[in-house]
This record gives sequence, C-alpha cells and structure tokens, in this order.
Amino acid sequence: MSHFAAAHGSSGWDGSFRHPWDLQTALSGGKGRVLPGDTIWLKGGTYRGPFRSRLVGSSLAPIVVRQYPGERAIIDGAGSHYDTFVAAGAHTVFWGFELTNTDPRGSSSPSATERADMVANYASHTKFINLILHDGGVGFYASSDAGDVEISGCVIYNIGYQGPDRGHGHAVYAKSDFGPLLVRDNVMFNQFGFGVHAYTNRATGQLHNIHIDGNVIFDSGVLSTNSHSANILAGGGQVPADDLSVRDNMTYFVTSYGATNIQVGPTSALQNGSVAVSNNYAVGGTPVLYLGYWREASVTGDTLVGTSDIVTLADPDAAGGLGASGASGGSGATGEQWSQNVYYRDPGAAAWAYRGTRYPFHKWRAASGRGASDRVADVAPRTAHIAVLPNRYESGRATIVVYNWSRAASVTVDVLGVLAQGDRYEVRNVQDLFGEPVVSGRYSGEPISVPMAGVRPPPPFGMPTSRAPMTGPDFDVFLLTRVAP
Repeated sequence: MSHFAAAHGSSGWDGSFRHPWDLQTALSGGKGRVLPGDTIWLKGGTYRGPFRSRLVGSSLAPIVVRQYPGERAIIDGAGSHYDTFVAAGAHTVFWGFELTNTDPRGSSSPSATERADMVANYASHTKFINLILHDGGVGFYASSDAGDVEISGCVIYNIGYQGPDRGHGHAVYAKSDFGPLLVRDNVMFNQFGFGVHAYTNRATGQLHNIHIDGNVIFDSGVLSTNSHSANILAGGGQVPADDLSVRDNMTYFVTSYGATNIQVGPTSALQNGSVAVSNNYAVGGTPVLYLGYWREASVTGDTLVGTSDIVTLADPDAAGGLGASGASGGSGATGEQWSQNVYYRDPGAAAWAYRGTRYPFHKWRAASGRGASDRVADVAPRTAHIAVLPNRYESGRATIVVYNWSRAASVTVDVLGVLAQGDRYEVRNVQDLFGEPVVSGRYSGEPISVPMAGVRPPPPFGMPTSRAPMTGPDFDVFLLTRVAP
C-alpha cells in the first residue's frame, strides 16, 4: 500500500496523496497505518529536520521510504545539533531523496557538536539507496551493532567541517560487529575528512565483515586547510579488522595532493585478520596504496597510477621470515597473495616501500617477495579509461567514470545495456547534479559523446568558493539517467 508525506503535511490527515502526513508522522508509522511491505512516498519540498524513523518492516516485506517520481524531496537539518536522519527500525529501505544542512556556519564550525551527522543507522536489515547527501557532518554513520546494512548508489559530497586540529567529517564512517556492511556503488568527493572511514577504537565497536566495493571516490580531504585524508581507510585504531574487502573501486587525487589514496590497515603494528584488495583503479596520492599488517591479504588485479610513491607495504610477516615460496612465487606471508597488479610509474624510481625502505620496483620485488606477476610501465596510460557502472536498483541509471589520459575535449561512451534505443536521457556531472545536463537527447543505439571540460566544484554552504580543484578535463564522473517520456 502507498502512503504519502509532504513538507506541508499534517499528523491529522490520512496519509493519502491529497492529504499527506508530515514526515515524522509517516516515519512513526502513520498512527498504525503503515505496515510491512508498504511504501511511503515523499512529495517534493523541503522537510525541516531532524527526523527519526521508527518504522519496522519484515524480512519478506520491508517498508520503503522513497522520493516521489519526478519531484525533489530535501531533508534539511539546519538549526539542529541532532543527527539529521536516524534509522532506528529494522527491515526498512530509504531511497532517492536528498539530505543536507543549509546552515552557513557549518563548514567553518569550531567543534564537532556544531555539525551533526546526516544519516545515522542504528538498525539491522536496512538499505540506503541512491540518496544524495551533501553539506553536513558525517554523511553516513553505521553503528557497529547493526548488521545486514547496505549503502548503495548514493552521491555524497562537501561533508564535514574545518576544525582547529584537522578537517572533520567523512562521507561514510563504517563500523560493524558482525556485518555484513556493504558500502558499494557510491560516488563520494570533496570531503573535509575521509571518503570511506572504516575505523574504530577500543570499546567503540568492531570492524568485521565490511565490504567497500565498486565505489567512485575522489579528492577526499581537499576541503581541509590543515590535514590530509585518504579516499579509503579500511581498518584502523586499536581493534583488529577482519573479513574486509576493498574491490573494484575507482579513486582519484589531483597530482599535487599528498595523502594516501587507499589505506588498508593502520600505520601501527596492529595485527589484523583477512582482507581482499582487488581490481581497484587508483590514481594519485602518495602512496597510492598502503598495506598494513594482515594475517591474510589478497592484493590482485589492481591498477595503481602515480607520480610519487606507489606502494608502501608494512611487514605482514613480522612474526616469521619469508619462506622460499614467498621469494620466488610473489606471495609473502602464509595466506598472502600479491599478483597481477599493474603500476604506472618509472620502475627505476624509489617508489615502492617495504619495511621502511624505499626501492625501485625490481629491488622491492626481490626484497619483499611480492609481485612476481606484477608489471610496471614507465609512462601514464595514453588512452582514456572509461567505465559505465549500471545502477543496481534503477534501470536506465548509471555512473560514468572517465580518466581522460589524452585530455581530449570529449569522449565517446557506450551505454548500450543501460538505455534502450529510443529512450530519452540526460547526463549530468556529479559536481553539478542540479544544473543543466552536459548531454541530453534520445538514444540512437550509438555511443554518446560526453564533454570533458569539467565544472567548478560546488562550494560548501558558508564558503564563497570551494577549495576543491577542478578535475576536468583529466578526470570526471557523470550520472546518466533515463527521462520519462
């Protein structure tokens, strides 16, 4: 059954299309009318938060809260120190609406209490699908005691604020005692802190069964004036992580930015459990990949491109020496696999580190016993690397990622399989989601041409301009959507 909420709705109405509820009434169950399997549609308008969802669905019939087609529903947490949106009920799905905080004081706030988290999840069996989050505290906070949680297809940017000590606020702050926690297929950029921050301290939760897969993350931390942050941090603090994956992600840093791009494990000697790092395409940062101390690690099929340090490998075999198989077979400690990775960097540069010493590639391979099947090229790629990533939950929707190595004015993109011939479509730069499309028309079945001039990043609320650099023409990300006839 369908129910409706509107910014002008009332608790005294019946939740129908013509007489919608206010949002908190809807999220509290509509006085008992909202049942498992129902959908609450959010009509266009601005809803002044904060809000707390107490909805509870069932394993076979979750309750869905979703933006009404063709309209723009915005939840605004301005003026409140509480989390903008809290999910407190199990078996619920939140889909397609926008969350922000328009308080202009937010981005220059002097303390963490001044900018609350945007979405805080404290319930198991929840999904957050194709949301747009910008200009708040932490984008998503995942409580460690909630399992079976998915964050998918969201666009997250301008998260956090500038503190006197560092930039605070991460696009996703992930913890999990038992999981699974799936952070996949999202686009995240231009935060004050990290992109994905899978991190915990003692007595504040675990890092188990977390999967950071298929995301596009760029220029994390660049809004801060006094700190650097990685695009991905998986594992850290005082508690060992276990059963983590960092797969199929596409990351980017501007050349001048000196942060680690993908950090897997803390820089301390904390011994972690198992992790898989595979098929990531990572560009920029120093190093491009840091791998800490893991009992089992698989690093396979990654492409790493940089102009400074490429790999920093700690000593995952600290408890014992490398065996002969490690030296000859390209794997080090028992349970570690390191193979089929590709590096774009001068192989003679001391850009690969092991046990605190930096080596040229071939000497690093000999010293570490890793990378026997890896290969290195001394020049950057020459042709564009283009990925079309269909949305998991909405047909006719996809993320387009372009590493424009030749700096061409435009690139051709094959979207067959996302669109059908005759579909009307629009393509927008993710850094200008609410502006005019860069391409629109009716799909002919042939590849479409996407311009690569780039756009200026959206300034955070309270700032006249963004500190984030333009990424075009070198790199850009676009959202393709099918438009209703």
